[in-house]
Amino acid sequence: MKFRVLLQAIALLLLFGPMAKSQTNVNCIDATISVVGGATQITTCEGDGLATTYRFKVKPFAMPFGYLVTDENNIILK
Repeated sequence: MKFRVLLQAIALLLLFGPMAKSQTNVNCIDATISVVGGATQITTCEGDGLATTYRFKVKPFAMPFGYLVTDENNIILK
């Protein structure tokens, strides 16, 4: 009996698994990037062999991620 229930559970997972969504849709939030001290630019050199890390906080929603959208020239778009 337990084996039959297990097979039914696996069959249901195989049947409904492709319909499951792994992520929910997230609406974009308008935000402004500001630099401590009031600076308006951050300069980094691609290919210099040094890792560049920018720490940030996303407020007011405290989401664990943020996006920088750039054009083909790596200029940050508003």
